[in-house]
Amino acid sequence: LPADAYPADNTSHFVFDEPAVLRSVIVSDDESQAGPLKAALSAAADPARKYAATVLGVSHAGEIPWDDVALVVWQAPLPEPEHRAKAIPTCVLSTLTSPIPKTASTSTSSR
Repeated sequence: LPADAYPADNTSHFVFDEPAVLRSVIVSDDESQAGPLKAALSAAADPARKYAATVLGVSHAGEIPWDDVALVVWQAPLPEPEHRAKAIPTCVLSTLTSPIPKTASTSTSSR
């Protein structure tokens, strides 16, 4: 129908997709630590959403699909500085290696 001045006969359609899977990656070489984390991160906190967790060893951290992951739990020592760039993007690495600034609650004073 051509457009007219009567808005009640206008038809609109709204289309949406299913919510994306919330993906988590656990970086750990210790299955006793990774297992409970994977179970917790895979559990449905919201029944309307889907959750997935993957465990990667430190040597496979370079395989993390950074654009598709909602959460990374790094439960292992950081790689040596010469190997960090292969495993961790610069934007993430800068937040991991930056010193935490002291605040009034964390600073110490001598009396």
